[in-house]
Amino acid sequence: TQIKSSLLSSFSACDQGHYGENCEKTCSTNCLVQKCSPETGHCDLCPPGFQGDFCDIECDYRFYGHNCEKICSGWCLGDCDKVTGLCLSCIRGRQGDLCTEPCNKGYHGQDCLDPCPKNCFDNQCDTYSGTCWLCKAGYSGGLCLEDCPIGTYGKLCFGKCHERCRSHKCHPQTGQCNSCEPGYQGLYCEIPCHLHFFGENCSQKCSDHCLNTSCHPVTGSCLICLPGFTGKFCQNACPANFYGDDCELRCSPDCMVNSSSPSDVCHPVTGACLHGQLAQHSDDATKAINLTGLWIGVACAITFLASVLGLVCFYKRKSIIHLMFILLQGKDQDTETSVFAEQEEHHV
Repeated sequence: TQIKSSLLSSFSACDQGHYGENCEKTCSTNCLVQKCSPETGHCDLCPPGFQGDFCDIECDYRFYGHNCEKICSGWCLGDCDKVTGLCLSCIRGRQGDLCTEPCNKGYHGQDCLDPCPKNCFDNQCDTYSGTCWLCKAGYSGGLCLEDCPIGTYGKLCFGKCHERCRSHKCHPQTGQCNSCEPGYQGLYCEIPCHLHFFGENCSQKCSDHCLNTSCHPVTGSCLICLPGFTGKFCQNACPANFYGDDCELRCSPDCMVNSSSPSDVCHPVTGACLHGQLAQHSDDATKAINLTGLWIGVACAITFLASVLGLVCFYKRKSIIHLMFILLQGKDQDTETSVFAEQEEHHV
């Protein structure tokens, strides 16, 4: 008992920072303020970040502070500082000492170092994945890196390119056609070619032989030809012996034919004989002949109708006489029968 008391007395007499018999041992430098048990040398307290009897063991993974009792923030990527608890790195989409703050607008990824894709609407994207919330007009896909599908444009690619856009292709942002189908013009190819023009970009001019130089805006075919021309594009002069609108009229048979140019009989527009007439009549004489013919025709018609009416009357009259004869004959027979009966009665 005396020995034990002597030992305890010697241990308790050690200066701070020392322990053991005769206080010859030094407390661990990891002990807080180098205070330890004078008998064992075990630290009274450990500084933040350490644990164990001699405070020589670092805190376990994702623990920190005094006695390693605190847990690192759930937003830390992996471990944290064993003393302060500050995150060494943040998970995707988080920032700050404890990674509790979301990324600033326009950034995403680990430690919020990655900018959002350039085509994200309003420069906003998912802070974790970087996927755009919405795309700028004309773009599609999760990262808005693709143009709108062919035939569409605008926000969310909901716009439809005009049907007159060639191959249904238009600018993915504005909807303006890259080029137009033949026969149309304008930013959206909604305007037919102006009068006198047709074809791609309305750059071709209608044929001069088209009436009013107007033609189909797509094909360029003439709607109507000038007199004296025919064909889809009115490119052909009237064939020999024809003239007028669409070359449907035939030259007069009185037109003389020139042996050197037998195809040139009459003017292709007016029909006037080019080489004179075989029998020329004044207009008055022609009218008189036509008028005489008309009266002769009328007279013939009247004569024919009178003959028909006469025959009808004749046959009707004959039928009436025959009917009267039959009726009279029947009456006479009835009279004879009556007389004979009277005679018989008288005789009896």
